[in-house]
Amino acid sequence: MACPGFYVSYPCASTALNLFEHLFRRRQREPLLILRFAAQGSTPWSIPLLEQQFLNVPAFGNPVSLSKVARYCNGKQVLPRRPVVLTFDIPDPTQLGLIQSALVRSGLPATVFIPASAAAKIDPDTPLLEVGYLATRGEVGTSGKVTERGRELADKRAAMEQRIGAAVNAYAYADKLSDDDPILIAALAGFRVGLTLEAGVNRLGALSPMTFARVSIDPTLSADAFARQLAKIR
Repeated sequence: MACPGFYVSYPCASTALNLFEHLFRRRQREPLLILRFAAQGSTPWSIPLLEQQFLNVPAFGNPVSLSKVARYCNGKQVLPRRPVVLTFDIPDPTQLGLIQSALVRSGLPATVFIPASAAAKIDPDTPLLEVGYLATRGEVGTSGKVTERGRELADKRAAMEQRIGAAVNAYAYADKLSDDDPILIAALAGFRVGLTLEAGVNRLGALSPMTFARVSIDPTLSADAFARQLAKIR
């Protein structure tokens, strides 16, 4: 029976509430996919292959920036359905300019993670491009108080921000997490987002912004192989 025009009967209100709960739970289960593009060993990046992979991303999900995800975690941003984040780990910045250009041509938002030593090679005026801090092994040490190591990392972060003229709010851990110390150090240094080396898909209803999982992508995959890999993830 249809709901009356000027008031809502109890059965109709109950139906509406059940529908809302169903939609809310479905939204909570919805995945947040963070792709990690990283070169395999000494294999150089293939810009033509990357650009072919980029063409498949909008058909698979809605690309969003990592900063928007951080604001979503703080209740300050609404994300589209099927959000997808592109991240690039670039320890050797020799091809950084080419990757930046390919991203700008694609129109996709992305975060490029580089070590502090490569900060001078990034162009902060590049549209749609965010810069993240790529940690290196042993960079903050394994001994000493967590607070001291956090301050040390904060100084390195500040120096990086000064060199590129932009905020650096995301941190990519150098190793798999065996305890909470790296997380605490990154948080004390002022980072709002931490990306782990754990493989997996995040869920919107259970996000932990300092321990996001990522799905590794081989940048040398063909466009078809890339599409097949994405199709298996969700």
